[in-house]
Amino acid sequence: AMSCGLPVIVSKSVGATEILADQQNALLVDPLDAENIAKTIVTLMTDSELYTQLSHNGINFVQNYTWEASYCIPMLKKLQENCDRNELNRTN
Repeated sequence: AMSCGLPVIVSKSVGATEILADQQNALLVDPLDAENIAKTIVTLMTDSELYTQLSHNGINFVQNYTWEASYCIPMLKKLQENCDRNELNRTN
């Protein structure tokens, strides 16, 4: 969602609180506080400045966390080839 410019509302949980900043690139909420979740949704729907800020910051944020398959797949293939070669060397 963030990469598409959609602001996100995320529950305060391990992981999320380490990488996301409340009111900067996401809105963090207590997952057990339904009233606060509702208020946060309404705030996001009615505060166009906050919406725009979270949208822009979210796009910039996710660019730091992109994992390109064009990099990952060749590296995994190379690792597999090395493992296969090592296995052949052990059996000969």
